[in-house]
Order: sequence, then C-alpha cells, then structure tokens
Amino acid sequence: MQSALGLALIVGRIGTGWLLDRVHASVVLVGMCVAASIALLLLYAGAPFGTAPLCAILLGLVIGAEFDALGYLIPRYFGQKSFGRLYAAIFASFQLFSAAAIPVVGMVKSSTGSYGPALGVLAGVMIVAAFAFSRIGPYRYPTR
Repeated sequence: MQSALGLALIVGRIGTGWLLDRVHASVVLVGMCVAASIALLLLYAGAPFGTAPLCAILLGLVIGAEFDALGYLIPRYFGQKSFGRLYAAIFASFQLFSAAAIPVVGMVKSSTGSYGPALGVLAGVMIVAAFAFSRIGPYRYPTR
C-alpha cells in the first residue's frame, strides 16, 4: 500500500500542476477533496482488502496535490507580494494541525476501539473543504 501511495503522490504532484495550468483551481481542488473523502469513507466503512490500493492511490494523489495547489492559489487570489507571508502561515498551520491530529486519532482509536469515527470526521472535513473550494470564484490576480 505504501508503494501505491508513494507512486500516486508523485503522479498527484505532477498531475496537479498540469491540471492547474488547464482547469480552474476550484475544479481541481474540489476533485481532490472528493477523492480524499471517498477514500476515507471506504476505509470508515471497513472496505474489503481489495479496495485498499484504491484508497492508497486516492489519498496519495491528494497528498501530492496539497502544497502545489497552495503555491498556485496564493498569488492568484492575494497577489505576489503576499505570497511568502501567507504561504508560511498556511504551511505552518497545516504542519501544526497535522501533528496535533495524530494523537487525537490515536485517542479516538483507544477510546472507541476503531479508527472509524476519526475517518468519518476527516471525510466530513474534506466535504466541507470541497464546498469551500467550489465557492472561491475567479482569480483576482491572473498571472497570464
């Protein structure tokens, strides 16, 4: 599964850049959020082992896309002068919340005996993110 996730991460990194050059970022990001929520919901539902590679691939694509999309969006919505400050703040926040989520998911597993509730919440968060990305509108600072 780790190999499938790793290869999908590489494809996600390259493919996201290619897609962002051709399709509005909101479409790409909604697709990535929906893909992640599908993978999380499959895992939450106790998907059979045969779907584990699909889940790993979907999550790998999303992991590969996340910071490429961030670097693409900031200058288009906030201008190039804001790039460094915003990218650093968002990146740092992401890293802190990711680090905090690991023990929280572990505590959910310890208290419920299952990762299911945490996976369900994370899938819901991805759906909320997909909705938010669908509302971002046209670029304020087109670069072309």
